[in-house]
Amino acid sequence: MFRSLAARSDAFALATPFRISRGVKTVADVVTVSIAAEGAVGWGEGVPYPRYGESLAGALAEIAAVRGAIEGGASREELLALMPAGAARNAVDCALWDLEAKLAGRSVTELLGMAPLGPTATAMTVMATEPAMAFNRPPASPGGGVISVKTATLRPASPFHNSAPRISASQARPMPAATMHSVIITELRALRRL
Repeated sequence: MFRSLAARSDAFALATPFRISRGVKTVADVVTVSIAAEGAVGWGEGVPYPRYGESLAGALAEIAAVRGAIEGGASREELLALMPAGAARNAVDCALWDLEAKLAGRSVTELLGMAPLGPTATAMTVMATEPAMAFNRPPASPGGGVISVKTATLRPASPFHNSAPRISASQARPMPAATMHSVIITELRALRRL
């Protein structure tokens, strides 16, 4: 089967800056891949993370290096040997799954022999620049999951230096145990890096 592969970088402005201890992010930079065949188009995305040695340019170069194999019909299984794990392979793999499902007229879960997916609990990151803000801001997607509180800084002069302000703020808005666990784990991981 002949395929046509296209890859590009896209930048999506964030509604609010995403601040964590490693820095501030105002744009989500992604690699977008489309693979077309037999009148269908499969789409996939990947986010290159600099902390793992990835970049938009590097991901696009990785995709360009396997263009011939993908357009020539390489399977998802062959992709595992063609590309290292990371944003580029994720984008191509997702596009291949999407294309295969569309050509078969089935969902990806059906191709995998799984039951249809229902609502899925996910993790949501809340950035907090003031202690009470972490718990007074309504979740973007209510209904469960884990809330991970990220802070802009954890230096001793910061109001986030220890978990007391977080715990105090949480009393004004009770949180499920899983959420409190996530807050404490996030704090412990950050403190280990100090």
